[in-house]
Amino acid sequence: MSKTKFGLSALLMASLVTLAPSSSFAQEDDRELMQNQLSEFQKEFEGYPKELKKHFGSLANAQTETFIVELEAGKEYAFAGTCGNACADFDLVLTDDERFEVEVDAQPTDLPLIIFTSEKTGLYSLRSKMIRCYDDTCPFAVGVYSN
Repeated sequence: MSKTKFGLSALLMASLVTLAPSSSFAQEDDRELMQNQLSEFQKEFEGYPKELKKHFGSLANAQTETFIVELEAGKEYAFAGTCGNACADFDLVLTDDERFEVEVDAQPTDLPLIIFTSEKTGLYSLRSKMIRCYDDTCPFAVGVYSN
């Protein structure tokens, strides 16, 4: 992990700690919590003002969900993830049109962050993977931002 990415990840986690859920939150409140966390990311990282996509879903342990994003060559992008109260570990994997993994955040966290500068214009796949969920399923959210 690059120093820049590590620094951004640390800043994101530190800025979101105030939004961490309490045990009194019901799972219905997870979507609002995740929305707030993604909004906080956008405030903290002013270099990524343009929101390209926001995706919400729900996954069980070891399940994945993939969606497609179109990226432009030379632009820097941020992919920020978050998951609900019962989630302890959630990962993001970015692959190019040849299915080559170009960036991965597999750190043991529920707030994955990928910073990526695209070398070519094209379609990329962003795979969300639930690593540790303490319920049958856990909700998650991913925001895609560009500078």
